[in-house]
Amino acid sequence: MTEAFICDYVRTPIGRFGGALASLRADDLAALPIRELIRRHPGLADKIDEVFLGCANQAGEDNRNLARMALLLAGLPDSIPGATVNRLCASGMEAALDPEAIPALDGALPLLGSGVTSSLHADNISALAALDPSAQLHQITPLLIDPQTAGGLLAGVPADRAAACVAELQRFGYRAALIGRVAGLSGSEPRVGFEIGAAQPAPQLVAAK
Repeated sequence: MTEAFICDYVRTPIGRFGGALASLRADDLAALPIRELIRRHPGLADKIDEVFLGCANQAGEDNRNLARMALLLAGLPDSIPGATVNRLCASGMEAALDPEAIPALDGALPLLGSGVTSSLHADNISALAALDPSAQLHQITPLLIDPQTAGGLLAGVPADRAAACVAELQRFGYRAALIGRVAGLSGSEPRVGFEIGAAQPAPQLVAAK
């Protein structure tokens, strides 16, 4: 297949941790949009070749082929295969970030400076252990572990496509910027450091808001 088309879409409910959806199994939840798409489009079930489902950080009951379980629970025939895609963080890599290039939302740094953080900030402080000591003192450092305040998207993009990626994101109105580079592991543990001018030709990190 060389082209993909989005013909229709359905989203599942979203709940908070330990909330109303806590007792609902992941495969039962994933079956809901499949079942709804089949209801909307009579005859669709007979034309499905395979079901792909993304599930990050699988563990416990999630640590199975959720796509296969979900399609069966949705009523599709067992002749249809299902593939669960799970993509986690790369290992054996480290990064250099340019703190001056990281785009902060308006008002984010003053809020952090006054001690106002999101509910996830305290739980994520342990992630600062991966930073070089010199980077831990920078004013923008708390933003890196405060996703609700930062509100950004970080992506690794090949160096030869990074500029085009940023330009396209900016064309759609996003605050996109090259903020650093990734490289192979140079020590025994992955590290993230701050380096002015780190967003130079190399495998790039792109941030968008």
